[in-house]
Amino acid sequence: MPCAFMSFSAMRGRCQDAYEVALRERRKDREVQPLLIVLTDGAGNVSLAGRPPEEEAARLGALFRARHIRSVVINTEHASLDRGLARQLADALGGPCYTLAELHARELYETVRQELAAASASAKREPTT
Repeated sequence: MPCAFMSFSAMRGRCQDAYEVALRERRKDREVQPLLIVLTDGAGNVSLAGRPPEEEAARLGALFRARHIRSVVINTEHASLDRGLARQLADALGGPCYTLAELHARELYETVRQELAAASASAKREPTT
């Protein structure tokens, strides 16, 4: 499945792009189980529709959840500066949030592998829409 890389200045727009890619790929192959992986500090500084970025993230998160698109947020904010924005994004998307301190190369690999396995298991239980 294609993947997209997000720029820091337009995270919300890139999440919207990822949502559209996930839907397009599911239309091509109903067995596709997309997994959105977001590396971010959570600070959305570009509004797409003139709303506060946090509100836009909540609306977009609801779309991902409604379509059963799994997500993982990796918080890149340093612990001493963390404002909880990445956690809010993860909550909006309905997925877990990990900090960089929690993840090292091996743990990151294992975490992504576990999330992919969970997505596969969940696909067998949930209807695709």
